[in-house]
Amino acid sequence: MRKQSILSNWFIQPDLSSSTTFPEFYTRLLLERIKLISYILILTYPLFLIVDVVFLPEAPSLIFKQTLILIHFASFVISATFVVIYEQSEKGPKSLKQRYLLIYIYLLLYLLLGATASVNSQLFSGNIVAYLIVLFGVAVLLPIRPAHLALMLSSVHLLFIIGLFSVQSLSVTSILTLVNATGVSVIAFTTGLLFYKYREKEFENQAKLKQNEENFKRLFEINPLPLILLSLDRNELILMNKQELPERVGELLKSGAKLPKRTEKLPESEPNLTEKPGVAGKSRRVAEKRR
Repeated sequence: MRKQSILSNWFIQPDLSSSTTFPEFYTRLLLERIKLISYILILTYPLFLIVDVVFLPEAPSLIFKQTLILIHFASFVISATFVVIYEQSEKGPKSLKQRYLLIYIYLLLYLLLGATASVNSQLFSGNIVAYLIVLFGVAVLLPIRPAHLALMLSSVHLLFIIGLFSVQSLSVTSILTLVNATGVSVIAFTTGLLFYKYREKEFENQAKLKQNEENFKRLFEINPLPLILLSLDRNELILMNKQELPERVGELLKSGAKLPKRTEKLPESEPNLTEKPGVAGKSRRVAEKRR
């Protein structure tokens, strides 16, 4: 089995051989990614705490400071809670419904935190960067089923609009902010849709390839003729069925004799290992008749 890096095991691709369906494979993939994101947020929380303690006292609004401190602390608590649940259940819940529930709760909470942070920023800087970052993070790293993603994004965006106009009066600036946020939300959904469909198609292709390999091995094994599959470039025996091989070929394979290179001609005294049984003798008889 090919060795995978730590990043591959944690973040990119869980083992396909243990997944029978795409939902099972994909929920495991999302849980692995959420675990990595949670660890990153836990490790970076001290930096946010330093910002809250050192820089926020200079902020003019007390509500802004308190809300931002609560948002940072909430992200730490959510991430730590997820890690505890994940590790205690040995790589996530066993039930597919429980996996979906855990993933959706996590995504919804972080979308709400991003929207709340951007609404809170209207009291100080007036930007919506936090909300946009979370939108793209969900779309690129954690795309879920398109219908569920659309429902989640639209619900959170509606709450964002309500919160935005609760702290800002109707003006050109607020309308432009709303238009920009809505446009990014639509782009995030489109990106998530494309990433989800790509993953789904990739899983189907890998499953077909795996099935084709299994069918080839099965046909190779049940063939009534003795067959061997060799790699002349690597001087390696790849596959051999259970049928009895000719005595000379068996002796060569057992002795570990060096296989000829692709460009070399086999000696007359040794059978061509790359030909089927009987083909070498037939080719010699044809050559003798021509002489």
